[in-house]
Amino acid sequence: MNRYYLLLLLVTVNYFSSFTAYSYVQDKKNNVYEIPFEYVGGLMVIKAKVNGVEGRFIFDNGATHSCFNKEFAERSKVSFRKRVRITDGNNNRTYVRTARVKQIEISEFSFSKASAYLIDTKKFFPCDPVDGIIGASIINIVNWKIDFKQQKMFISLKPFSEEGKRIKTNISSNNSTIINFRVDGTLLRTKVDTGFSGELKVNILRKGSLLRSSEIEKKVGISSLSVTGLGNIDTTYTIHRNKKLKYSGGELSVAPKIIFTRYLKYEARIGLEYFKKYNLIINSLKREYILSNPEETDPELETSYGVRIYPVEGKFKIIQIRSGEPFSGALNLMDEISFIDKKPADRFDDWCQLKEYLRQKTDKKESLFIRLGNRDKDVEIPYKKVTLQSFN
Repeated sequence: MNRYYLLLLLVTVNYFSSFTAYSYVQDKKNNVYEIPFEYVGGLMVIKAKVNGVEGRFIFDNGATHSCFNKEFAERSKVSFRKRVRITDGNNNRTYVRTARVKQIEISEFSFSKASAYLIDTKKFFPCDPVDGIIGASIINIVNWKIDFKQQKMFISLKPFSEEGKRIKTNISSNNSTIINFRVDGTLLRTKVDTGFSGELKVNILRKGSLLRSSEIEKKVGISSLSVTGLGNIDTTYTIHRNKKLKYSGGELSVAPKIIFTRYLKYEARIGLEYFKKYNLIINSLKREYILSNPEETDPELETSYGVRIYPVEGKFKIIQIRSGEPFSGALNLMDEISFIDKKPADRFDDWCQLKEYLRQKTDKKESLFIRLGNRDKDVEIPYKKVTLQSFN
């Protein structure tokens, strides 16, 4: 799975707004309930009912409130009226409509008077339809135990108690969960975001000093999707698993893959791909996370093509390039691709078809051949291990 998503985009679904309201929760039987989930785009998707209508929703505590797309809102009779301004996961501002939801049911739990946003889920999940997001204003008022391997979670009003690394959290005024980590002695005020499919992103403008004397993977281009669509063109630097995370009670055993970027509201954001390396308990009511049974990480560098392709204005284009590769000088950002593996690129009707084609090629570890515009030569892009370079 990791090889597959290296080809694609990190799906980020974050929101911030001064519009803050609270939900009310009722447990019908005052017990612990099991909830199966599936992975879509690397994120957790659960079933829930809104006003009695079932849908599929991303489990995302990085979103201030829950969100629905237009089609589901109409089916569930949720009326959106007032407009508010939000900042998405790419730190871009936009306006969305808001509503109060009569009832959201997750297993035997009933949440009433929850606030919600109206969004277009196709902008960040174009191939895997979901109906919306279950956000932090709901997630933060109950407790959760997540088994990533068995793909099931448990929900309870009673805190879960297990042995493991116990990490204290804070909840900000906009429902964000914050953990204070340290990396090489540098404090990182880190937003916890289960709607971010990566491991750890750091704001290079605030904490770029962590890159000193590091071997890095450098990329130029667009690396994420969010509620407003494609993110901003940026230069990102990745450190591969040689810096541990420390917290007030100790140190976490798994070193994350750290991506440094400009377009980040917080000092850092930690995502689902990191938490998947543990068993995770979110004791929202005790303001703590418990991480146990860490998974050993592969010391080998990851394998990928080092480019990202995405449809822009109806054409497949290069949106990100890894620096230092033999082919990187032959490519430019936003170059239009005319041929893929000796055949016209327009044989793919949409991004979803191309994504599946690229997935099959990564499984076979085959080189990718692309031709740009009216050029008469193909550029070979091998499927290979990441090339690291010294940070300057």
